[in-house]
Amino acid sequence: MSASKSSNPGLVVPVDVVAFCVSAADARDTAGTNSFAGATVDYRLQTNSTIAAYLGTNISRGLDTSPLNALEAGVHIHWALPDALTNAAVDEQTTTIDFPAVPNRWLVTRVVVDGATPSLTSWVVESDALSASSPSAPLFPTVALAPGTDDQDYAYVGRSTPLASYQPSVLLNGPRTFMTATGAELSVVANGTPIFASYYPESRTAFGFVDPLDDISGTASLMYVVTGWFDHTANDPATTGNNLQDTYQWQTEGDAAYTLYSGMVQDVAWDPDRDYVLSQPNQGAIAAEAAMGNTPIEAISAYFRGLDKPDVQFFEQILCAFQEGLLPRFTEQGPGVLARLAEALHNNGFQKIDAGQIYSIVAEVGDTEEEATDLPVPIAIALNQLNQAARTLEEAATAVESFQWAMFADWYRYFQASDNTDQIFNHAADLYTAWTDTDPANSPKVRYDQAQAALTRQVDALTTLLADTPLILKPVPAPRYWRPTDPAVLLASQELQFPARHGSDGLLACRATDQLVSTVTVGSAQINGSDFALACALPAAKLPYAPDCAALLMEACLLNTRIAAHRSGQNEAVLTADLQALLDGRQQASWTIAAGQAPSPVELTWWGPQNPWLPLFLSWSVDFEPLQPTENTDGLTPYPAELFTAHYQVDPATGSFVRYTPGVIDPGALSFNQSWAGYSILSPTTADNLAAAIADYVQGTPDPTLQQILGQLNQTLPLVQPLSGFTSGLLMQQQIPQLQIAVPSDADFSSTTLTGYAQEVVGPSYHVGPQFNWPYNPLRAGWLKLSLEAVDTFGQRRRLDLSTTMAESMTAQGPDGPLADVAYVAPRLAQPGRLLFEWISAGAGGLMEMNDHPAMSPVCGWLLPNHLEGGFFLYDGAGRPLGSLQLNGDQSRVIWQSAPGNDATIDQDVDQALADVNPTFRALAVALAAATPAWFRRFSQAVDKVHGGISPEMLATNAGLPILIGRPVAVAQCALKLDMRGRTALDQRWTCLGDDGWTDTDGGFQAVQYPVLLGDADDLDDGLIGFFGPSVDGYDFSTFFTDGASSEDQSGVVQPQQTTLLLQPSPTFDPKPQPMDERTTSVLLLIDPRAPVHATTGILPTESLQIPPDVAAAAVSQLEMSFLVAPILRPASLQIVPPENSVVGRLTLPIPREPGYAVSFLEQDKDENGPRWTTISDIGDPPGGAVWDYTPQTLTEGWLRLNPILLSFDLLNGDGKALVAGGATQSLTLRVTNRKPVPVTFQPGRIVTENQPLASGSIFYLHFGVLVDQADVTAMALTASGWTFQAVHDDIYGNYWAATPTAAVELTPGQFFDVAITNLKAVSTAVQAKVYADYYGVDGVSDGVFPDLVTISKPGS
Repeated sequence: MSASKSSNPGLVVPVDVVAFCVSAADARDTAGTNSFAGATVDYRLQTNSTIAAYLGTNISRGLDTSPLNALEAGVHIHWALPDALTNAAVDEQTTTIDFPAVPNRWLVTRVVVDGATPSLTSWVVESDALSASSPSAPLFPTVALAPGTDDQDYAYVGRSTPLASYQPSVLLNGPRTFMTATGAELSVVANGTPIFASYYPESRTAFGFVDPLDDISGTASLMYVVTGWFDHTANDPATTGNNLQDTYQWQTEGDAAYTLYSGMVQDVAWDPDRDYVLSQPNQGAIAAEAAMGNTPIEAISAYFRGLDKPDVQFFEQILCAFQEGLLPRFTEQGPGVLARLAEALHNNGFQKIDAGQIYSIVAEVGDTEEEATDLPVPIAIALNQLNQAARTLEEAATAVESFQWAMFADWYRYFQASDNTDQIFNHAADLYTAWTDTDPANSPKVRYDQAQAALTRQVDALTTLLADTPLILKPVPAPRYWRPTDPAVLLASQELQFPARHGSDGLLACRATDQLVSTVTVGSAQINGSDFALACALPAAKLPYAPDCAALLMEACLLNTRIAAHRSGQNEAVLTADLQALLDGRQQASWTIAAGQAPSPVELTWWGPQNPWLPLFLSWSVDFEPLQPTENTDGLTPYPAELFTAHYQVDPATGSFVRYTPGVIDPGALSFNQSWAGYSILSPTTADNLAAAIADYVQGTPDPTLQQILGQLNQTLPLVQPLSGFTSGLLMQQQIPQLQIAVPSDADFSSTTLTGYAQEVVGPSYHVGPQFNWPYNPLRAGWLKLSLEAVDTFGQRRRLDLSTTMAESMTAQGPDGPLADVAYVAPRLAQPGRLLFEWISAGAGGLMEMNDHPAMSPVCGWLLPNHLEGGFFLYDGAGRPLGSLQLNGDQSRVIWQSAPGNDATIDQDVDQALADVNPTFRALAVALAAATPAWFRRFSQAVDKVHGGISPEMLATNAGLPILIGRPVAVAQCALKLDMRGRTALDQRWTCLGDDGWTDTDGGFQAVQYPVLLGDADDLDDGLIGFFGPSVDGYDFSTFFTDGASSEDQSGVVQPQQTTLLLQPSPTFDPKPQPMDERTTSVLLLIDPRAPVHATTGILPTESLQIPPDVAAAAVSQLEMSFLVAPILRPASLQIVPPENSVVGRLTLPIPREPGYAVSFLEQDKDENGPRWTTISDIGDPPGGAVWDYTPQTLTEGWLRLNPILLSFDLLNGDGKALVAGGATQSLTLRVTNRKPVPVTFQPGRIVTENQPLASGSIFYLHFGVLVDQADVTAMALTASGWTFQAVHDDIYGNYWAATPTAAVELTPGQFFDVAITNLKAVSTAVQAKVYADYYGVDGVSDGVFPDLVTISKPGS
C-alpha cells in the first residue's frame, strides 16, 4: 500500500500555520468567543418551514451576527494555502473563472515539548470529506450539493481522524466524492464564498483543526506541524506538466514527482486557566487614521495630503496621477494639462462593464492589423448597418437580462411575502406570458432571437462585399458601460497590518524532500534528526508519503527552540531570535545547518505572547442621506425631472466634476436614516503599488516628497479597500451566494408553477439576490457616515475609532466649512450606463458612426473665415469650394457669392447653388445667408474668438493656410444619448405591493434630466467652437451656442448654460420595444479639426470625439479661397497671347506670394450661351510705368483664387531638370504627381476648350506662355498611355493643349505618370518662362492651376 515513487524527489511548498488558544472561560463567557464573527453561509437552511424555496438569503449570515459555531476550548490551528493556489485563471473568451484544486489531505501533528523530549500525537484531516450529519459538535461548515446528487441538498465538509484509528481504503486516488457531489474540485472557494479557505470559521474542518487537549492536564508547551498532499494525483501541480517555477512561482532546482505542503507553529503556551480572549489588549477598539475617496487611489492620495501637504493645491491630484501612471503625460508643457489631468482622474472613478461587440474593418500592415480608412462607400454603409444591428442585439440582450431580473425578484418575493402573494404570482405570470408570446412587441426573447438573426444576415452581407478585397472584418469591444466605483476607505494603524500569509509569497522558496534539515549545531552541541526518529515514525500503510512526513517532523523537532535550548544549554530567547535571523538570511551566532537546507521563514512561526490578531475583513455600516428618497411615510415619492439641475452644476474644476449648490441643505443637520451593511476584504495592494512605484521612480529621479511618503509607507502600510456592494445595494441587489431556482419536491402547486416559470425565463440560477427591505436609490447622490469593524482570520471583531480625512471629491461642506465625519457622495448613476457621443455620417442616411475611425466622414462641410472681407468661404465635406458669405459694403445685409470658377452655379442663390450638397450644411448656409447683419457679425466674431483660444496637441492639419484667412472650421453632426445597460432598474420595496397588485416604478429615474456640457473652455486642447441645438425638423439655426459669445448676449449668439442640452436615461423601464434613436439628441457642431471635442456629464466618464486626422487633412489640404479684387484696370481684351512685341492684353496685378499655393484670376463673363467664368493663370507683375500705359483698357472686378498645390505638372529634360534649350526642337517629359496624402482620380471625359463648360469627367490644359511661340504650339506632340491629347484654340488662350483620360486614372499619394512631349521648340529670346497647367473635375482635389517655372538655356551653351 505504499505510494509509487519516481526517481525525482518531491517538492516541499511552505504554508503559514497559526494557532489560536481558547480557554473554557473564553468559550463560555458572552464577551469571549461568542462575540466573534462566524461563518457567513449555512447551507443547512437552503429551505425552511417559513420559506419553502431555495433562496440565497436563507443561507447567508452577516459578520455582525452571532457566530454559528463559537470557538470552543482548545487550540485552533489554521493554515494559509500558497498564493498560487488561491488565484483563478480567467478564460479570455468566456470570462469563466477557474480556481485550481488544492491539497485535500493533511497530517496535523501536535508536539508536546517537555524539556528535551518531544511527545507526538497526529491526526489526518480529510478536507473534502462529506458527511450527511455533523461528525461532532460544534457543527461543521457546510457546502451545497449539486442538484439531484442526493436527497439532502447540503453536506458537512471536512473530517479529522486520529492517525491511530485512521484507515484509508487506498493511499492515493480514492473515490472522488467531493467532485461528484458538488460538481467541482475542492478549491479556495468551494463553499461559494471568496473567503472559504482564508477564514477559519468558514473552513475550520478543511483547512483548520481544533485540538481540544482532552488528554493533557495542566500547562504545556506545544508545537503543531502540518503537512498536506493531493489525494488525487492528477490535481497535483507536479503532474500537470507545467514548470512549477514559471507557473506557480515556486522556486525549485529541478523536476518534482509530487508536492507536499508543510508548516509549523511552535511555542504555543497552553494553560487551561488562562484568559486568552477575555479582557485582552487585542480585543479592544483600534484607533486608526482613515481617509475616504471614490477610489482606493484617491483615498491614499487624500491620506498623504492630510498627513504631509494639507495646504498644497493639486497635491492630491498629482499623487493620484502618479499612481495611475498618468504623470508622464502631464509633466510636459502643453495646452490644457490640468484639464486633461482632472478628466483622466474623474474617468478612473468608474469601472468598465461589458457592452458586447461591434465590428471594425482592418487591413494587415506587416505583422499588425490597422483599422482600414477611406472605405469604399458600399462597404462603409454596410459596416455602419452591421454595427447598428450589433447595437440592436446588445439592447435586446440587456433587455432580456432586465426581464430575467424582474422575474427572479418576483419568484424571490413570492416566498418572502406574508400577504398579497396572489398579486405577486399574477405579476410573475404576466411576465411569463410576455416571455412566451410569439409577438416581438411583447416578448423580449423573440426580439433577441430576431436581432441575432438580423446580425447574422448583416455579417454575411458584409463578408460577401469583402470577399475579393484585402480587408478583414473583425469584432471589437463596443463602447463600454460604466458604473461608479464603490467608495473606498483607507485605514492606517500599527494594529491593522495585513497578514503576510496572504499575497506576499512572491518567488516562494521551496525545497526538495531530500533537502530537509537532518542535523543542526546549536552553540557547540550537535543535534541529529535520528535522535527523534522513533518518536516521529509514521505508518507507511496509512500515509502515502510517510517517510517525507516523518522527515518533516524530525526537522520540526530539530528547529524547536525549546528542545534546542535544553539540549545545548543555550538561552531559549536568544535561540528564537537567532533562528528567526537564520531563516531571514541575517547574521546570527547560535545555529548552523549541518545537513540539509533551512526552510523558508513562511514555514516556521511562533505563537505568543498572546493570540494572533490577523485582520482580514472590514465590516462596514453606512448611514446614508439621499438627496431625495424615493419613498417616505406617505408612500412613493418619485424624482422630479429637475432633481439634478435644481441641486447640482456640472463643474470639471471640482474633484467630483459635480458641484452641489451650497446653502440648500446642511449635511451636518441630516438624519441619515437609510443604512446598508456589508464587508470587504482588507487589502494592502494600493499601498504596496504606491511604494513600489515610488521606489522605482526615485532611483532615477530623487524626489524629497515621494521619498518621505515611501518612508511613511515602510513604517505603517495602510490598508485600502472599497465598500464592496454599496452601489449595488442602492438598487436593492445583495452580493450574497445564490442557490438554484428550485422548491422542494413536496411544494404546493402555486410554488411549483411559479418556479417553473422562473426556471424557463431565468435559467437554473441567478447571480445576485434582491433585498426588499433596503432603500431604493437609482441616483447615487447624497451624504454618508461610516461605522467600521475589523474582523480577523478567527472571527475576532474590533471596532475602529477613526480620525478621517476626506478626499477633495468627497468633502462635505457645512455652513461653517468642511465636515469631518460626513462624506459627500456626488451624483452618479447606480445602474451601469454610458454617454454615447458619436458622429453621424454625413452621407448614407445619417447612420451612426460607432468605430474609432468613422467608416464614412462625419463632416457635412467646411467654413473658412475670411479675415480680408469679413465672412466665410464655404466648402463641401471633401473640401471643394461652394461659395462665400459676407456682409456687403455698407454692412446692411449678408451676400452670397457662388464659388468663382464654377459655371454651373453662376448667379444662383445659396439654396440653388447648394442643392446637391449635404442637406444639413445646405440648411446652415441658407440660415447664415438669411441672418441679420448683427447676428452674422456676432457669429463671425465668436468663431474667431474661440478659434484663437484653441491650441491643440495635434497640429498635423495646422499648416499651409495664408494669414489672410482663419483656420478651417468643420461642420459635423453628432448624437448624444444617455444609454443605460438594460431597462432602468425598478424599485423592489414592499411599498410597491398592494391589494390591487404590484406597481412597476423606477422612482421617477427615467424622467430626471441630466446636463451634458460640450467643449471645455478651460482646455486649450478642446476643439469646439460652438453648436446649434436640435429642432423638430433638424436644427435650430436661430441660436448659436458658443463660449465666444458675450455674456450680455441674450439671443442669437449666446453662451451655453447648464440646461442647454439635457438628456434623460434610455431605454425606459417600459418592456415594449423602443426605437434605437429614442431620447437621442442630435447636435450640429462647429469644430477645429485639430482637437477633440469633449462631452461632460459629471455622472459618467467624459467622452470625446475628433475628426480623424486623415479625414481632416484630405479636405483641409485642398481648401482654396477666392478674394474679390475690385475695381481694377485691365486690358480691354484678356487675350493671354498678345500681338508681337506688345504688352497689351496681359493681366498685371500685385498678387500675394503664399508658399504652397498657386494664384489665378477669375472673371465672370458672358457669351451667347450665358454667363461663364474665365480663368487667367498667367498674371504678370505690374510694369514700372503707370498701369494706364496700355490701351484700350477697362474697369472691372474679379477674384484672386489661391489654390493649394496638390497636383504638380513639372516639365523636365532628360536629366530630370526644369531646363530647356533655347531655340532648339527637343523632347521633354511632363511629370504629373499627386502631392495629396490621399489618392486622386482623373475620370474620363470629353475634350473641350477651356472657355467652355465641362460636362463631365476630368481635364487639364497646358499653356506654354512665352516658352513656345504660338505658331509652334500645335507642332509639338503629347503622348501618354491611356490619355487623349488635343491641341485646341480660343480667343482668350490662343493655342494650347488639352488632355483627358480614356479610363479612370488613380494616383496614390506621391504617385506620378509621365507625358512624353516631342517636337517642342523653345524660344531663344527669354531666360525663364512659366508653363501653366489648369485642371478641372479631378476627384479628390478642387479645380486649380499649377505654374511651372522653366529655365531656358542660350543657344550653344
